[in-house]
Amino acid sequence: MKEEFPALRPSRIRKDLKLIRATPVRLEAEVDVERKTTNVVEFGARQTKRGVTAAFRVGRRVLIPHAFIVPARGSRKPLVFVRTSRGRYPIKALPGPSVGGILRKYLGEFLANASRDIRATSGRGSRGSSAGETSTPL
Repeated sequence: MKEEFPALRPSRIRKDLKLIRATPVRLEAEVDVERKTTNVVEFGARQTKRGVTAAFRVGRRVLIPHAFIVPARGSRKPLVFVRTSRGRYPIKALPGPSVGGILRKYLGEFLANASRDIRATSGRGSRGSSAGETSTPL
């Protein structure tokens, strides 16, 4: 996933994830993902003469014509905006993909890798097996 969306930092992904770990009593783990959209500025947005460019994918910057970067109202966080009419106002913030949307795209691959890892680790000597028994992967 890091190769697909290089500008999205791990700290930003962790911010939208909530992990409930498995315990010996409760043998399930849960991952809850918030569906909040990101702003284009979180993908390495740069202001140019023709608009704003952002790196959504490796080695490829996308031009968003007539867009501009300004601090959001009430905060100093810069955001990417675009005009919705020919006048000066109104303007609207440009949303980027949500962390949940990105993870949904890779969910199948993630589950396959997790299942393979669980099989590999469950094969290592379990405490309850005797010397003659061999443990089989799930």
